[in-house]
Amino acid sequence: MADYLEGKQKETQTHQLKIAMCVIINRLQLLSTWMTFEKDDLNDQESILRLLLKFIDSNIDCDDSIIKQLFNLLIFLTEKTILVPSFINAGCVIYILQWLEMERLAYEIQGSCIHIFYNIAQKSEGAKALNQADGLRILKGCTYRLLDPNVTNGQYGFENMQLLYCMTMSLLIEPNQNSEYVKNHRRILDYLMQSTINASNMDDFYYAGFHISRPIIVLTKLFVQDEIITYVLAEAPVKNFPLSSKVAFFANLLIRFRGALTMDEDEANALTLTALFNILWSISFHDEYLSELQTNRQFLLTVKTFAYDTSEIQNEQYVFSNMSTIFKAANGILLNLGENISSE
Repeated sequence: MADYLEGKQKETQTHQLKIAMCVIINRLQLLSTWMTFEKDDLNDQESILRLLLKFIDSNIDCDDSIIKQLFNLLIFLTEKTILVPSFINAGCVIYILQWLEMERLAYEIQGSCIHIFYNIAQKSEGAKALNQADGLRILKGCTYRLLDPNVTNGQYGFENMQLLYCMTMSLLIEPNQNSEYVKNHRRILDYLMQSTINASNMDDFYYAGFHISRPIIVLTKLFVQDEIITYVLAEAPVKNFPLSSKVAFFANLLIRFRGALTMDEDEANALTLTALFNILWSISFHDEYLSELQTNRQFLLTVKTFAYDTSEIQNEQYVFSNMSTIFKAANGILLNLGENISSE
């Protein structure tokens, strides 16, 4: 594999090694589906990651199935946020940004680059590395090229790309920039909220190729800023919205996901529940929404159930860097609502 990536194979071996490489990539992705990764799992493989990235860089203009397969593998692995530091160490950030600046790159490859960009940005170290490498400027620079409503590419059609772009942009914004964010990025906030609503109306909670957890996790980060909460809840225009308020929407959505920590549920649903608790904790700091939360009896019962579950105190399996545990958020909500709280 290393010889093929470095181009050291004999010319007569190229075809056979290419076939073998495709098989290896497919097997790796299949095996990874069933694996639970630990923090240091790729530390010893960073040299291989560098070779993969260098190989892609040397062949990125080729319309070759192996390049597309490698991008799919990178997307899959970087979605495991625990592995992101290894990709940063291997130079993935620099390569992704270089590729995004290539205007004539195939649209599907550009979509893959944005997807990896987004996956890396989900991790706080990843967002920091991207910002240090001028990622925000580069992302803004390719806006019109990426967000083309006339593109109907299957995996990265306009809806998919728009959601990816909005989530990625939001993850790169520093907290001290959030007040300006409302002024300059209302359309992004509108789209994040609308995407969440659209996903909530689907049986599988997927919209534009992404689970509802994705936009909700982004909103969790943004909702630490009061101006953003006020805009999204009171002003952001939405469609296909039968409820009386967006506060009720988030409260009812939390109730729908209350069983997400059971053994047969997947990680995406558990992340959704954690993010919703954090969003509603942020909302509960606003006096104008207290009454609505206090009078939602099913919501209060759900929050109390988790607030009194001491097994959740140290459960950080589904907690991103910008979140608190469900136990902490639930107790925070009850405190803000003037309800009795449990003691740790």
